[in-house]
Amino acid sequence: ALLAKLLAMSGSGEAETSGPPTNDAARAQLAEREADQRCSIVWLTVLLRQIAKRGSATRGLCESLEPLCRTFVRAIAGLSIFVADCSLKALCYLYRLAPPESRTELMKTMFSSISNRTVVSNMFVGNPDTDKQREAKDKAGPLGPNSLKITAKERVDLLKDLMFLARELQHPPLFIGLLDQPVGSVWTGEVLKEALDLQMPCLPD
Repeated sequence: ALLAKLLAMSGSGEAETSGPPTNDAARAQLAEREADQRCSIVWLTVLLRQIAKRGSATRGLCESLEPLCRTFVRAIAGLSIFVADCSLKALCYLYRLAPPESRTELMKTMFSSISNRTVVSNMFVGNPDTDKQREAKDKAGPLGPNSLKITAKERVDLLKDLMFLARELQHPPLFIGLLDQPVGSVWTGEVLKEALDLQMPCLPD
């Protein structure tokens, strides 16, 4: 029940917004929805970690592998660095918890979702990276929201590079192994370590 509620809160199955809000009420509604989506991603990651520590996936989780995968990939392309880091860790937990017979299909869904991600304008909205938009980014400078968009684009580009490497070596699970490597992180507070610990590997030795 909790998994289904968090998945619904994350906006799974909803169509992505086609353009920016046109008035204050719409902007406030979008901001509230994005806050809910970000919170749900973090809580879903915590939930997957707890299930992984218990050692077995529930039936509800096995039935929700595809929407969970697409939800996490969508959040990886968002502007929140913390939520994106949580989503990367969640993909590793998701692969670990998936039944062996479902992992091939899970990797296909993951690769397909990553291939379709684009540059973001807000947390869950993608826009084509046209020449005109690139010129506007250059004029805007490196500071402000544009820097978050650049970071998000570089994050997605890195995932696509890792995905290409795994495909070239004909070993898709390598992608998960590479994601699960410890990297430098600022999320090292005691509370964060207790809840998520983004530095710890997800996959068993």
